[in-house]
Amino acid sequence: MKKLFLIVLLFVSKLLMAQAAIDCNDPNLLSCCPSLASYTPKMKLYEDLGCKTDRKAAEYPFFPKMLEYQGYIFRDISSCAAQNMDCSLMFDYCVPQTRETMRVKITDYKDPFFATNQGKAALNMDFLVLNPQALALGSHELSPMNRKYKKSRIVSARFSPYGGKSDDVMYYAFVNDRYMITITLTDKMNRFKSALETEGFLNSYIEQINLKETY
Repeated sequence: MKKLFLIVLLFVSKLLMAQAAIDCNDPNLLSCCPSLASYTPKMKLYEDLGCKTDRKAAEYPFFPKMLEYQGYIFRDISSCAAQNMDCSLMFDYCVPQTRETMRVKITDYKDPFFATNQGKAALNMDFLVLNPQALALGSHELSPMNRKYKKSRIVSARFSPYGGKSDDVMYYAFVNDRYMITITLTDKMNRFKSALETEGFLNSYIEQINLKETY
């Protein structure tokens, strides 16, 4: 009887988590992705964004200009107004009528910020997951057929051999000793069960990133 109760409790918990990811009726939760019936994805030209840094101007052409990817629709280009002085640019996507998101971020590590103590600390944290010894953190090397960039990993605590939980699944790539590419998928529905499955899902997008590895 106790075992049956635990099974039912686990099922209900998973159901509630799934509802949290797709329920768009609660105004107290994170903003919900609109339906395509009420929203037409549009992407602004760089000169219309209001960004004021040369580094962001250099990063903009790297991003694939996709309005839809594997069920995710383009939502916004972040970090121009609120964080206009930083060295990152972010493209946001979401699954219609859910709170599932995909954020693509490119950061320029040649920015003077990373010469400061605070910047060095942030840099060290990012590089930790790229270490081949970081398997305990759920960091996995991409398979050769999907490895566009030499220094790239799929990372999530859920992929740790020691067990772990996380709503996020991430792709990291450090290119030309300068640019860090991160793709973060929120995955409350637990769609991605392995690093290999995740890289397969992201591969077509990564292939279209317009940043060539030169060495």
